[in-house]
Amino acid sequence: MLLAPSAALANSGIGYFMVLLPVMIVALLPVIPLEAVVLARLLKLPFKRALYLAFIANLWSTLAGIVLGIVIDVTLMGLTGSSGAEFTRGAALVMLVPMFFITWGLEYRLLKKHVVALPATRVRRSVFAANLLSYAAMMACVLIFLPERSPTMLRAYLSEALLVTSALRTPVEEFWRLHKRFPADLKELGNPGITPPIDPKHSISLESNGRITSHIHRPEITELHGKRVQSWPVVQDDTLIWKCGSPDLDPRLLPLACRERAP
Repeated sequence: MLLAPSAALANSGIGYFMVLLPVMIVALLPVIPLEAVVLARLLKLPFKRALYLAFIANLWSTLAGIVLGIVIDVTLMGLTGSSGAEFTRGAALVMLVPMFFITWGLEYRLLKKHVVALPATRVRRSVFAANLLSYAAMMACVLIFLPERSPTMLRAYLSEALLVTSALRTPVEEFWRLHKRFPADLKELGNPGITPPIDPKHSISLESNGRITSHIHRPEITELHGKRVQSWPVVQDDTLIWKCGSPDLDPRLLPLACRERAP
């Protein structure tokens, strides 16, 4: 990096493949004995011997995976300025497929050196079966515990809805200053120099108390479809103070300044 300095990009983030490293390390605890049982049965080895072989094989493949992950992440960030797309359940499942074949190849080569008396085909099939079982378990854990979309991704979608409500704050406030009341609806508000964004993913409603509601229409995102984000004015000393929040969504998905409860 010192030899080839370049501009730092704010969206580089944590390496895409490096996100799996904590999972890989924690997974060693159940994976090693699980694979040891398969190896002991298929290779006709004592369990302690199979446990040792499973330990060194998984340790070797995990270390190799760490190095490979770093190389891929650095390459992605060097070429594109970003470490890849948002990490999701689907991305994790897709990544596990090439990782399975890489792990199978690495562990087979290592174990073949430790059990030279056994046929190579038998060792290859045994390692394949052991890894197939452990990776099936990891895929099941991904499906059960990893959310379909990360909170970061949901916040990005919500920011669009918040921008829609923010676009109407100024005309609503100007109407209030002129008439000393809020418009009854969007029709009465008219178009005083600004057109709210027209987006099929959102629809806007305006209440007589100045509350602006953006209704989210995203059927493909079940966590957000049909939900609402709102902005509403509070009159203080002849001044409008805007607050925002959502009656439907987890406040943790909203910006810190937009977690009020609507009256």
